[in-house]
Amino acid sequence: MARKPKSPQIDGESSLPSVASMKFWDRFKQPPPMLAFAFPESAEDEPQSLDRLMRLPNVSHDDSLVYSLRISLDDSKPSIWRRVLIKSLNLQVLHQVVQVVMGWQDMHLHGFEIRKIRVPFAGDGAAIDERSISIAQLFAAKIKTFTYTYDFGDSWKHTIAIEKTLPAEAYACYPRCLDGKGACPFEDIGGIDRWSRLLKLMDDTDEETFPEPDLDQALSRYGCDLVPPTFSIEETNVRLEREIW
Repeated sequence: MARKPKSPQIDGESSLPSVASMKFWDRFKQPPPMLAFAFPESAEDEPQSLDRLMRLPNVSHDDSLVYSLRISLDDSKPSIWRRVLIKSLNLQVLHQVVQVVMGWQDMHLHGFEIRKIRVPFAGDGAAIDERSISIAQLFAAKIKTFTYTYDFGDSWKHTIAIEKTLPAEAYACYPRCLDGKGACPFEDIGGIDRWSRLLKLMDDTDEETFPEPDLDQALSRYGCDLVPPTFSIEETNVRLEREIW
């Protein structure tokens, strides 16, 4: 399975160009790099959506505002989700936040999709990449939901909803996880269907039914003691402090 190449270090988003100011759009229309667009489902570039993504408003950074985001793992049963408060970030930094709050290890490729337009990571050399789009721009353009896919093999697809803005609290550190449910799946377990089956089997008191043959090999990599993992807001915020602040 392809591993994630190391992304370039970004010092901040203030010096990054907005989508509206990006040039060489014709390059973006050409056949894109495979790594950037290796999404499990195809998506068509609708002219109106493409035009709107090109013309996101320029928004000055406002340090007095924070955005409430709800990040949910699609098709998870029971539902796996997080609510997090952030200041305006570009999508490259948001990727790092999603990795931390959901509990992933950032070992695989990822990509965003906004109104059916795929936004590659910075290392792919596209004219528009995830550094050039911020949460503030999406909110100003009334784009309230978009998707984030991690690991194109297992295809962990997340829906990110921008719920509202709030005044930033004095002396508070952001991003900060407020709430959530459901533990992060094991990496390389095989996708959400297999993870749901595994959770059900771990809750099964009849040991003779466990493990299923196709889960046995995946579980052996973890030395799993068959205890369902848990989610901790406290541990998540400690990890945010260590890796993002």
